[in-house]
Amino acid sequence: MTFKPNLRARETRHLGRFPFRNKHISEYIYRKTGIIRDPKQVGSRLQQLGEYAKETIDENVRLQRE
Repeated sequence: MTFKPNLRARETRHLGRFPFRNKHISEYIYRKTGIIRDPKQVGSRLQQLGEYAKETIDENVRLQRE
């Protein structure tokens, strides 16, 4: 039996995506806190945080320019 690397996984990593990221994060949350979170819940919250961070950075840049 020979080893065949998963080329699709490698391609997605090069594109900046991580397959099953939200699933791994939800499992980590459960192990550390005992709280169950669906991968969809994790993904939604990460998206919210990303948008908030972008808005905060944009606001800080605008304030620095004034």
